[in-house]
Order: sequence, then structure tokens, then C-alpha cells
Amino acid sequence: MTQGKKRIGILIDRPSYSAQREGRLLTGFEAQFLNEKAARAGLTPADLEILQLGSPSANGVNVIVTLGETALRSVTDKKSVSKWHLSPLDGTDGRRIIPTFDFTQIWKDWSLGLYFEMALRRAAQNNEPGPWVRKQTNYVLGPDPDEAIARLESMLTESHPWYSIDIETGRNQINTFGVATSASDAIAVKVLPDGIPPAVFHKLWDCIRRLCESDVPKVMQNGIYERMYLSRYGIHINEFRFDTMCAQKFLWPELEKGLDNVGRIYTMEPYWKDDGRVASEEGKQKDWGNIRDWPAHFRYNCADTTNTLIAMHGQRADLTARGLGGLYDNYITRLFDPVYEMGTIGFPLNRAQQTSLIAEYEARSAKLVASLTQEINPRSPKAKAKLLKDKGYVLPVKRATGKESTDELSLKKLRLKYPDDGDLRALLEISGIEKALSSYLRVRTLGDNRIRFMLDAHGTETGRMSCSSDPWGGGFNAQTMNDYTKKMITWLPEDDRVFVEIDLSQAETRFVAMDACETTLLSMIERKEDIHRFVAAEIYGKPMAEVTHDERQLGKKAGHGANYSMGVATFQDSCLKEMDLVLDRKMATRVLESYHKLFPGIRRWHAGIRDTIYRERRLSNPLGRVRYFYGRCDDNTYREAYAYRPQSTVPDLINHLMLRLLDKRTENALDFWLHMQCHDSLTLSCKPQHAQEIMKFASKTELWHPEVILPAGRLVIPTESKWGICLGDLKKWSPT
Repeated sequence: MTQGKKRIGILIDRPSYSAQREGRLLTGFEAQFLNEKAARAGLTPADLEILQLGSPSANGVNVIVTLGETALRSVTDKKSVSKWHLSPLDGTDGRRIIPTFDFTQIWKDWSLGLYFEMALRRAAQNNEPGPWVRKQTNYVLGPDPDEAIARLESMLTESHPWYSIDIETGRNQINTFGVATSASDAIAVKVLPDGIPPAVFHKLWDCIRRLCESDVPKVMQNGIYERMYLSRYGIHINEFRFDTMCAQKFLWPELEKGLDNVGRIYTMEPYWKDDGRVASEEGKQKDWGNIRDWPAHFRYNCADTTNTLIAMHGQRADLTARGLGGLYDNYITRLFDPVYEMGTIGFPLNRAQQTSLIAEYEARSAKLVASLTQEINPRSPKAKAKLLKDKGYVLPVKRATGKESTDELSLKKLRLKYPDDGDLRALLEISGIEKALSSYLRVRTLGDNRIRFMLDAHGTETGRMSCSSDPWGGGFNAQTMNDYTKKMITWLPEDDRVFVEIDLSQAETRFVAMDACETTLLSMIERKEDIHRFVAAEIYGKPMAEVTHDERQLGKKAGHGANYSMGVATFQDSCLKEMDLVLDRKMATRVLESYHKLFPGIRRWHAGIRDTIYRERRLSNPLGRVRYFYGRCDDNTYREAYAYRPQSTVPDLINHLMLRLLDKRTENALDFWLHMQCHDSLTLSCKPQHAQEIMKFASKTELWHPEVILPAGRLVIPTESKWGICLGDLKKWSPT
């Protein structure tokens, strides 16, 4: 801090027991943690004044950082630190308040320490007397239709560098359209047809269409949602250049990506995401379709659009400072249109096949339910628990929650103890059937029988896309489809189309082998030897020729677990859940150790990554992505680190193939529709006569594969392709 600046107050609830013994407010690790975070924020211990609840207020303090909820409540009218942390609040005595988490919360979740540091940094940058200076708000709230049309028309004739767009929806329709042109200027328009003459209503929506389709660059938070909703109104958003949700996950992979968190980090606006919300009669959910306070709702919408625009500028500054601006602009933003295309085109649903599958599964479920020794609702966890407890069984306890469970893994654990219990076998099968029916087979679609969904271009810490149902509650997570679901995704003869599925061959294994310089694994890949059978032979101490199919599957499972240092207990649970295979701890340990005995370079690779995380707290992948690790340097953090480089690079490679295919389509060299990107695979469709050309292009890696240099040399991952009219019955394609 510069000379003359007043100290920053750190308000705690009460000192720890050890601090009280020493007659201090902070001591030991708490004091050390505070001083370390303060140093990172450009502060020294002399810049800080430790305050305690109930103690006289320090005169030399302009801004107070409150630690925890009790401290927050004592100086403001706010209650929840999980909502209000990092918000610039005005205290009851006129001082500036910045809430953050207390030490107890941080010890439980070490990543919260980053918010602690941000709070100190914000305090250092805003250590001035008096209340916070708020931004000017030139909001136009719910103008009548004629005024709304005039203002939107005027906006279209003016010059603006950006439009920030946001819609509010409820009951499957858009009720509010908002657009901001600066940090202060925004309009929120009611777009329901209530009492509006049809000609005026159509003119209003035509203005919205022209604004969305204009050449002015657009920024949105979770733009795929806005785009898909507006597409139902026949509106396309042109020049979508920036998504603050996507940028948040790109910059801060371990942090929450909602606009509330984006706003905390990149704006100086207090938490606003509950403004304009009205609780439903149940008192639990928020009903966005039953708006009782329209002015508050409009202010909420304007806060969303203006703060999204502010956040974008902050994120762009961070991207530039980290040297990631080019990667975001030239690569990440290029994924927006393909993601939109895949979600809106979806998959074709064969209704006849769906009906047949549902009938088959329902009949099997009814038969199993009838076989139970008690008449229960097998979809109710409580009912299942009662049935099992009535038998005298002790239910397994989930490690994560410490609570009894009747989920699939718990039922399988019980079955180990009681292998002859028919109820357990029936409940397990019923559980699988009901999941298939509820999550996939009974999927809801529009009248065109298309299964739609939403993809997030940067949905996870590794940069993998994530998938969810469509904005209207239809569709499903199309990245997790099983074989039975794929059977009902079929082109009809009159469609004259086929699916083409392109996979990267042994993608993660190849990456790990080259990144670890594991020579034995590399040579086996180059010679196209059966790695899984090789591992199984070591596990069971038998020749490779004698390894059975199930034993080979365990060898495959060993590689997936050992490459990322999966724990023994987790490996046991994974084998039980996914393979229905029971391993005692001794055997599970032997399986994992067998893999490392064959491929010792993997553990050397792990050691190198641990050293990097300990020293730098960051990893980058060969294509430029960066992930910071804010948690404790423990086994869980290290396991995430082991997986980061392979699991972030492989999706980038399949995306490069996808983008190159789209370039060829733009050049009219190829013709296809995109349907799905699933981490290491791509599904598209085309006319039958075009399939061979597409698969040939994908097989020629020199046409699309980016340069990836790893410690063992240049990585090139070949592709394997399949095609056919039914997604569940594709045939392998050979280039020869």
C-alpha cells in the first residue's frame, strides 16, 4: 500500500482457542495464511488491523473484510456469505465491507482461499473513506411496446461496439428481452403478447430479430441457452463473439461458472441474482413464469446485461494478461456455432423403435416388481431401504455423505453378502431398467421427433464439453447414451442419410505413453499389440493366449485406473459398479501394481507432475490450455493433475478435426450435419454417397491434426470410423 493509506480491517468472529491462550486474535497457521494471502494481494501485516466482534471499532480503517457469516451479519443486513462474498457492501456504520469465508470454511475447502485473496486484493484497491461509489444506471424498464420499438429502432441506427443480450424465460416462453450497450445503458422489454395489438407485437419482435441478426458483436452469459430459445422464435444471433460463462471456465477451471460468480470476480456490483425473484407457493422454488413485481424483474434483467458486458471486458483483460487471448478468440469462440448446430439438429428418434423398447422394458420391470417379497415402489429409496432393513440387513454407507444408501453400488455391495437374495437381484435390475426408461427411453421431443440437448463448449475443468437436456426439459445427455438408447436413433429410408462416427484410436493411452516416455507402452502401441491382454496376462500369471474376455476387460480397467493413480478402494468400487466384478483389497492392489510393474514410466510421470503442481500450482496442455490448482496438494489434487493433460488435449484434437471438417463444408468440398462431440469421438450424418469421402478425410491426419509435441516426440492419433443408418448398429469402415 502507498504511504498515507489507512489500514484494512479484518473482522473475525472470535479468536481460536490457541490464539486466546497467547492473548492474540490470530496466531499460528491462521496468521500465516492471512499474511501469505495479503502478500499476494500486495499488502503487508502492517496494512492490516485485526478486529473482533464486539470490540471497539478501529478508527484507522476505511474498508473491512469480514470473515464468515457471523462477522458479515454483525456489520450489514446480509446473511449468507456464500451469496455475498466478494460483494462491495456498505456497512451499518458507513464503512465499506467486503465479505469472504472464514478459516474454518477454507480448511474444509481449500480452493476458497482464492476468494479470500481476491477479497484482500479488492480491499487494497478500494481503501477509500465513505460508502461505495456505484455505477450510473440508465435503465429503461419495461417501456410500452411503441416506446420499446422506437428505442430498439434507434439502437439499430446508432454505432455500438457491443450488444450484451439476455432473455428471461418461464413456462416455456420468453417473457423479457434485454440488451445493454454499455456498463450503464440497458433496456428490458416485456415480450409477452398481453394486450398488444398483433401488428405492434410482430413489429416488436421484428426489431428484436434485426438487432440479434445485426453485425454488431454480441456477448452473452451461457449463450447456447439464449440462442436455442430464440431459435424457436425464428431468430438467429449473428456475430456471437464472447460467452462470459465459457471464458470463466477457461480462465478459472476450478471455480463456479454462473453469472453470480462471474459478477463477483469481474464487477463491483453486489450480488444481484436473487433480485426480482418471487418464491412459489411451496416456498422453495423460484417461479420465473409468475412474475409479480415486473419493475424488479426488469431491473434484474438490466443488471444481467450490463454486468455481463462489464465482466467481458475484465475477462478479456485477464485473457490478454495471461497470453490466452488468441487461443480464446481463434479457437474457443469457433466452437460456439458447432455446439449450437449439434444441439439444434439433435438426433432423429424412431418412434416405432422407441415404443417397442419402452414396452419391452416396462414389461420386464413389472415382472420383477411382482417378484419382490414385499409390495413396494422400487423407485423410492425409502421403500427399498425399508424392505432391506426388514430383512435385518445393514445398509452400506456412502463415503462422501456418511449416509445410508440404496443406490446401485450399495445394492451390489449388499449382494456380495447375500448372493442368494432374489430381492437384491431384482432391485438391481429394476434400477437399471427404470434409469433407462426415465433418463433415455421416455425422452420428450417436439413434433419433428428430434432429440435435442444443450452442449457447453467448456463444461468441465479439463475443457471437455458437457451435455444436458434442452431448455424446455426435453432431450437428454447425449454424451452418455448406452447401446439400448442408440437402437432408437435411426434414419428412415426416406431420409436418405447415414451416420458417420469418427473416434480417436486409443487417444488417452497414446498421450500418456508419449507424455511419460513409457517405452514399453509406446512400442506396444506402435506394433499394434493388445495392451489389455498383455496386462491381464501379468495379473493372472498366464500366457496371453489363455486370457479370457473378462480377464482382458480387467486388464483394460487396470490401465484406466493406474494411469491416473486411482485409489484401491475407488478401483474396487469401479470394478463392482461397471464390470460387476468383485475384487478384495489384496487383488485390487495386485491389479494396479501389475500395471505399474509392466510400465514403470507412468509412476515417474506422476512424480514429475506432482513436482510441477507443488512448485507452480499450474499445468498447461500442448495446445495452450492452462489449469490452476487451488486446493491442497493432496492425493485428490494430484489425481486431477495426472488426468489434466491427456483429458484436456484429446477433446481439443477431436475439435480440430471437427473445425477442419466444417472448413471443408464451407468450401463446398464436404456435405454433412453435425450431431455430437463426445470427448474423443465425433458423430455426424450425410447422404450415403458422401460418407466414404468424409471418413477418408478423417483418416488422413496430415489434413487436420495439429502439431502436438510431447517429451517422447510428435503425437499423432489416428482415427477409426464406423457408419450406418442406426446409431446402435454401425459397421466398421476400412480405408482399404
